[in-house]
Amino acid sequence: MQFKLHKSNFAHQINAKGETVRSQNELRMLLLAKKVSRAVVALMLLHLNGYTRLSRMRTDEIC
Repeated sequence: MQFKLHKSNFAHQINAKGETVRSQNELRMLLLAKKVSRAVVALMLLHLNGYTRLSRMRTDEIC
């Protein structure tokens, strides 16, 4: 992570215009990653809810 940061600083010193475009792309990627992670969390929660329901149904059937 640290090495990547130094590398991007170095690139920024060389070519400011190219770096700004790249950083905008990085921001978009970060936003996308946030959305994806939220979706994954929601799916995991749904899956857990479904799993608990299934286990409850199974215990009811067993009883």
